[in-house]
Amino acid sequence: TKPEPRPSLRKPRRSEPAILRVRVDLEHAKPPIWRRLDVRSDIGLDVFHQVLQSAFGWTDSHLHRFALGGSPFDSNAEMFLCPYDVEEGEDDGVPAKDVTLEETLSEPGDVLRYCYDYGDSWDLAIALESVLPPDESAPVALCVDGRRTAPPEDCGGLRDAVDLAEVLEDPAYFNVD
Repeated sequence: TKPEPRPSLRKPRRSEPAILRVRVDLEHAKPPIWRRLDVRSDIGLDVFHQVLQSAFGWTDSHLHRFALGGSPFDSNAEMFLCPYDVEEGEDDGVPAKDVTLEETLSEPGDVLRYCYDYGDSWDLAIALESVLPPDESAPVALCVDGRRTAPPEDCGGLRDAVDLAEVLEDPAYFNVD
């Protein structure tokens, strides 16, 4: 038998878009690898996936998944699926394209989880730091701060700083430009 659908953890959409300031941490990275982003609240999670790919220098070569209320593979979390998972018939979740960022991050302290590359498991914790007033002239997303180079595609998973130094020219390098 098919399990009962999980209750939705999503919040209502805002009446007017805002700018969400989020801190995105690569979980278990020591020393920490993170980005601070200002993102329009009304973008879809499919677009936010592209923002994360750009912020961490990844190439969108692998599957991904978002989740509220736990990790992206936690049976108690609400899942938001990438197009491939949807095409393959995964029905334990909502297509990411049908959910906006503001439905997952509403109040400071809210956390959205993201996994990129189910093999290497790049697990990101996305925490809402603040809600800023709307700015029509602002880009959809802007990286305003961060630390350390993200691990490259297909390097085998999270490694410590010593191992990363073997595959990265300068693991401490990060430039917001």
